[in-house]
Amino acid sequence: MHSVRSAGLRRWRHVDRPADPAARQRAAVCRLRRVARHRGRQRNLQQDTWAGLHEAVTYFLLPNSHILAYPIPRTDDVPTSARPINWVWYRNVEQGHDLDGLMTDPAGSRRAVSMPPGQVCDAYLRDLREAAADLLPSALAEVVTGTAKPFLQMIVDAGVPRMAFGRICLIGDAAFALRPHAAAGTAKAAEDAWQLAHAVKADRDDVVAALERWEPGQLTLGRQVSARSREAGMRLQIEGTWQVGEPLPFGLYRVGDSTEIDLGEAPASAPDTNRRTCIPRSLQ
Repeated sequence: MHSVRSAGLRRWRHVDRPADPAARQRAAVCRLRRVARHRGRQRNLQQDTWAGLHEAVTYFLLPNSHILAYPIPRTDDVPTSARPINWVWYRNVEQGHDLDGLMTDPAGSRRAVSMPPGQVCDAYLRDLREAAADLLPSALAEVVTGTAKPFLQMIVDAGVPRMAFGRICLIGDAAFALRPHAAAGTAKAAEDAWQLAHAVKADRDDVVAALERWEPGQLTLGRQVSARSREAGMRLQIEGTWQVGEPLPFGLYRVGDSTEIDLGEAPASAPDTNRRTCIPRSLQ
């Protein structure tokens, strides 16, 4: 399948790689997402569609936009055939009037960064479904158009210059809220905590000293993965330079390093790349 150039959602006024760098800064990236199912009372996928999506991270590139679909792992006794599919569609929206309209709920309240299920206005949902039918491969179009109440999030990030303050520290999203393109937010929070435990264990009698030694490495990690996530987002959403077949930028210290974790061994601070993973698949 081949990507089709987007004319943009009529109401969303899709930003198509502005040449002016200042205009690029005005383009907000939003993602709509929801779970799709092919079994049970909430079924909204045909069996053939689910069968084509449930064994991989499936992605599709459009000009200055992309969409992902992937199965949600289950740890209970629910069979694999009942696993739902999560989808995420990233779209650029012009800041100002367009973004304000999109982030305003049916009651007229302007939401700051997210819209819960059922609160995205009907006009935008109609345009979303029309765009899905026009621009996406049939399987992904079915996933999107069959979702009754997607929710919406603006893509933002944040970082701090310090993580340790005497006997107090910041970890996880409290220190670095990452853009989602590296899929490393949970891994980074776990690594912050893991390294914190080692630091405190090594300096039981001096927590302040332990935090002072712990902080530099975690600041470096946060800045590195944040920069990699920003670069991936810029290439996917603004520059349009991401190529089909490139490894997806998932990973903590480097691409691919958190695709599989051996719970029987303590992870090193910079683990080797593990290539045993579910291979991403493009519908290009």
